[in-house]
Amino acid sequence: MQWHKSMLGLALVLLSVTVAAKPGEMPQRDLVVRNGEAVAMKINDRPVLIRLAPDAISVPT
Repeated sequence: MQWHKSMLGLALVLLSVTVAAKPGEMPQRDLVVRNGEAVAMKINDRPVLIRLAPDAISVPT
């Protein structure tokens, strides 16, 4: 019986998270960034700028 209560609790939590999500806030699935390009986005309502710029490239010898 305890298992049923925990599963019901988990289902209610998942349902509440699904209902609280807004369709306009879905993350972009395909994101292509080339070396030197930057992507601006919001993470937890904070603006973030991510730039792909490796300092050094190591090549096996």
